[in-house]
Parts: sequence; structure tokens; C-alpha cells
Amino acid sequence: MQKEEITRYIFEVLGVSVMPKEPEQSMLKSLPMFFGSMYFIYQIELYGTPLLCIEPKTLEGFSIGKIEKHIEIVRSNLQVQAILIVNSITAITRKRLINKHINFIVPGKQLFLPSLLICLQERFSEPKPIAHKLLPSAQAMIIYWILNRNAEKKLEQHSFKEIANLLGYSAMAITKAAANLKLLQIIQITGGKDKYIRFNFEVPALWQYLETNNLLTTPVLKQVYTDELPTKTLFCKSFTSALSEYTDMNPSRQPYIAIEKTEFGALQKANAFKNLNHYEGKYCLEVWKYDPLIVASALSKAAHVADPLSVYLSLKHNTDERIDMAKEQIIEKYIW
Repeated sequence: MQKEEITRYIFEVLGVSVMPKEPEQSMLKSLPMFFGSMYFIYQIELYGTPLLCIEPKTLEGFSIGKIEKHIEIVRSNLQVQAILIVNSITAITRKRLINKHINFIVPGKQLFLPSLLICLQERFSEPKPIAHKLLPSAQAMIIYWILNRNAEKKLEQHSFKEIANLLGYSAMAITKAAANLKLLQIIQITGGKDKYIRFNFEVPALWQYLETNNLLTTPVLKQVYTDELPTKTLFCKSFTSALSEYTDMNPSRQPYIAIEKTEFGALQKANAFKNLNHYEGKYCLEVWKYDPLIVASALSKAAHVADPLSVYLSLKHNTDERIDMAKEQIIEKYIW
């Protein structure tokens, strides 16, 4: 049986954990006796839909017509959809299964589930790994949407091209971010030539979903120190220096400021910082995965302070009691 392979493959390509289990005896008794001799049978649940996996014990005598009849028996007797599981498949057989709209999975190579509107074509000799976290651009989109949700024109009313302009990304980067969000079941993509996003959650439910599934990450790549800042570059307060803007907590003695990674790299290459090091300095410089100035612009206040949700995420694993209270204030104010 290929239970482990099925579990691993579905998680790799869809980012969803399934747990194959033995069907109840009442279900098995509702199927003809020959099913037990011909197939390994087990259940999974995908996106809330129960599915019955039927895996031939041998491919001797295998035929598309026979499989089609047996899948119809499952559907009519149990009122559930069946998935054919095979460890290899010819191009001709694959084409015939697709033409017949038969659910099938070839672990590690192909997944075709028309009953769930899922089709992943075989394009690689091995499945391409899919990130189980948000891309930085996708996280920036979510935070911008949350903080901008009461604006006259919301993020969902902007096309991909307009979102790219808003957030300072290329159109391709926004397309990848949207695909990442869709894969993680956070949005739907609508439209034709001009594509739009539509979130599947209200803000509190979305935030709970993100937290529960550990999808959010700190925006900070690294912290470095410097004694002097370039005069013609815009920075914004971050980390504990930003908390006084959003909570009752006083700013820290150590000034923290944030800058996007590409801009930091260019300034570092130009030797624009004085005594740049990893240990101490007048300023602690946080190098961010996305542009803190652009995401902060979702708020009405001047973008000289990093946005509250990114600040929260940068402090997420800080165990200081005062900071914990400040983080709770941020979530209460901007999520609930």
C-alpha cells in the first residue's frame, strides 16, 4: 500500500496534511466482496471532502472500463468519490483517465482530482517542493490588506498590476504571491486579463488561520549595528522603538530602524554606514524581507514607523512580560 507516499505527496503539492485511515466495516459491507480482493481500500479527507482511495493490488487485468464501473459503484453505494491510486501509469492510460474525468493519483508524479477541481500536470521528473510558509511578498499583501481594509478602495479592488505598483513589486512577483496565497487556501483569484484577489476570510478568522497554521514569519532577516545613518535614505522606527506608536509601552533606549534588504545591500556596497557590525552601535538596523515603508503606508499616519502587525511578528518570540502586553494591544486594536 502507498499510504505514506500519498500522505507525503499531497502535503508536498497542496500543503495539506491528510491522514489515511481504514474505512468503517459498514462501508466495506456496502461494496461487492470482490473489492476486498482487488483493492487496498482506505479513506482520506481533503478540503473537508471525504474520499475513498482504491489501490489495485495488481495491475493484471487492469482496464479503464473496469475502473470506471468500480468507481461508479463506490459513488452510488457510499455517496462518496473514489480516487484510483497507482504507482505508475502510461501516457495513454493517463490520457484516457483524464478524458473519463476519473480521480487518480500517481504519488510523486501526478494528481488529477476533477471532483475537487484540482489538476496538477506532470512537468518534472520529481515533484517541485512547495513552500509551507508565506512568501514575504504574500505576507506584505496580507498585512497591507488588513490595515487598509477600511479604505475607500481596498486591495481586492486593485488588479495584480495595480497591487504591484502599490507594494513596489514586479507583476511577476505579485502573480507568484497570489499563487502562494491561493495554494494556502487564503484567497481566490478572479478576473480574466486583469486578475484580482478575493480573501476567503474576514480579518479575525484569517489571522487565527495564519497563527494556527504557523504561516506567519518575522519580516526581519537580520539585525546589524551602525554609528551613523545615510542622510538621504528614509528609514522607519521598528521593533521596540515602534511600540510607543501603537501601545502604552515607552520606546526602548536602543533605537531600532528598519530598511528593505535590497536597499540595505546597495548602501552597504557603497560604504554608506559608519562602523557597521553585528554587536553594538548607536542604531540597531533591521534588514527586512519586504519594504517596511510601503507596508506602513497602508496606515494614515506618516510612514516613518513600521506597521504594527510586522512589528508584532518581529517580537513574536520575545518573552518579556511588558512586550507581551504590548503585543496583545496590537492584536486587539488591529485584528479584532
